[in-house]
This record gives sequence, C-alpha cells and structure tokens, in this order.
Amino acid sequence: MTSPRADDNTRDSTRRHAHPSSRTGHEGHAGDRTTTDTTVRRYIVNAHTTDDGVAEVTGNDATIRFDRSWPDTERPALPGPGELLAAAFAACAIKNVERFSHLLPFACESAEIEVELHRNDHPPHFDRIEYVLRLVTDESDARVDPLAKNLAKHGTVYNTVAAGSQISGRIETEPTSDAATPV
Repeated sequence: MTSPRADDNTRDSTRRHAHPSSRTGHEGHAGDRTTTDTTVRRYIVNAHTTDDGVAEVTGNDATIRFDRSWPDTERPALPGPGELLAAAFAACAIKNVERFSHLLPFACESAEIEVELHRNDHPPHFDRIEYVLRLVTDESDARVDPLAKNLAKHGTVYNTVAAGSQISGRIETEPTSDAATPV
C-alpha cells in the first residue's frame, strides 16, 4: 500500500485528505515553518488494533504494543499514548547524547533519562515536560552543561513538543568506574 501524499485531495477508503495547513513542499505561506533545506526526512508508522484494549504500532522493523483501552481504569500493563510520547522525547535525548559524543567528542559511558509529562484535561494536552538526564562520564561540568542547549537546539522531538509545552530538565553526572577513587 502506498502512502498518500500530503497534498492529495482524494477521499476514499485508503486515503485521507490533509488539512491545507499541514501540506508540505510549499514555501512562503504565512505561518509556515519552512527552511531552505531541501532534505525532508519522513517517518512512517502503522498502528492497528489487536486484542481487547491493545493495539500495536510498527515502525521500521520494530513493533510496540500499547494500551488502547477505554476507560483507563481497565488498562493492561502496557504504555499508552502519553508514555509513548514521553518515550519519543527520551529517545530523542538519548540519541542526541550519542550524537554529541561523536561530534564533540564527548566521553560518556552511559546515559539514562527519566521523563515526566503533565497532562491537563480541559482542553486535553501536555502542558509541561520535566526530565532528568543522568550521565556516567568523567567530562567536566563545563563540557556537560552545553548538552541541554544542544538538545534544545538539535532535538527534533524536543523542538516539536516545545512548541506546545513548557520543558524543564537537569543533567546529573557520576564518574565512570575508572575514575572512582580506591577505598
């Protein structure tokens, strides 16, 4: 099955009409956030229902099962859409730590992040995202501090959610096992 083009106005059982404000490939329209960069990366996933209260989303060669139950009181022990959004934010941060470790270079033995989303019900949206990024590194604070700026500048998911949510976070470090002082 081929993916519909964003500017395709056809309505049938396999295609959906894109709202004019979501069209791609048009520059110069008021409110557009376009750049002169002609490289556009596309990310395509497919989601479908499976068992009662469960669905799956597939991207690349990986499948993630998630909660689709309603009401939330009968939830299976699976992540829901909010946890998947938090996971996308976390993956973006971890990927950027890896990216910067190669570009700068920046020595980091491991990275871990905890992300907390704060949801409002009326209207339903996530208004605040908080994170704690923990790094095992022997890099100085002067080398660690720019990571938060780099994440905000280069993190695609970060920038997408920042457009509608307040983001705050901190970076904590601990030395590598090689740097630990002997007892």
